[in-house]
Amino acid sequence: MQKLVQKIRAMNRYRILRHRYKSRSRTLTRNLKRPPRETKEGFQLIHDKFPFPDEWESANRELLCKLLPNVSLFVNVGANVGFYCCMAQSLGVRTIALEPEPANCQFLCKNLSINGFANDVEVLPVAAGRTPPRIAQIFGSRDTASLSAQFNRGSAFGQFVPVFSLDDIVLGHRWVSGKTLLMIDVEGWEQHVLEGARGLLGLEPKPFWIIEILPDPEARRIEPTQAFAIMFEHGYRAYRILRQGDLVEVTEESVYPLLSQEHDEWNYLFIDNRLSVEAFI
Repeated sequence: MQKLVQKIRAMNRYRILRHRYKSRSRTLTRNLKRPPRETKEGFQLIHDKFPFPDEWESANRELLCKLLPNVSLFVNVGANVGFYCCMAQSLGVRTIALEPEPANCQFLCKNLSINGFANDVEVLPVAAGRTPPRIAQIFGSRDTASLSAQFNRGSAFGQFVPVFSLDDIVLGHRWVSGKTLLMIDVEGWEQHVLEGARGLLGLEPKPFWIIEILPDPEARRIEPTQAFAIMFEHGYRAYRILRQGDLVEVTEESVYPLLSQEHDEWNYLFIDNRLSVEAFI
């Protein structure tokens, strides 16, 4: 009798998972057919949940508009549905996009396609991190998907994705010439991405980096201070990007207090510490 009960439970779990998968698939197909919206930057974007209003991440958008003309390659790690990839492409900058979450990657490809951005862009449906391992589990889905189990504690939805280091992907790439801008948005996985990018961190000229580093007041053990430690170790200066567009320098002494409190200004610019930010902004 016990074996029969276990078999019935297993069959029910399978039916539930199959129903969820089919439902998600139908919803994704329907949402990909939505009409695109025009952004203030001039390109179009499709998204099922968010309209990307003009005030959304306005400081980031303004900063990228200033930095992108100074680089020959844009690398977007955690590209989501492709807003910043489309921005780089609209300014004529070659782009490498990494997005392991399957639904996000579908929107990313669709958004690049509807804008005619298909020639000077590479889309990789993989995660970035230190390797090995070459395969890891991603927890959650869509905008909050993360390879950090601590970040998405309690998430019942997970899937396995391939993992490559940024050094594997970018170093030696045919598009690497001159200066590079990397943008990283990986929901608590920043340290692992940077540990797989030590070759890139040592490049000359040093790339620009814009990294979302979330605070950790709830002690989720995502260790955001380690991302700063890696950047400082490799000769970078850090700036916090404030909502109104100002840049405030972050020192080694101010990192821990900053990341121990809750706030919603999570994006940081890192540049060569031998240079002045005023030369680019």
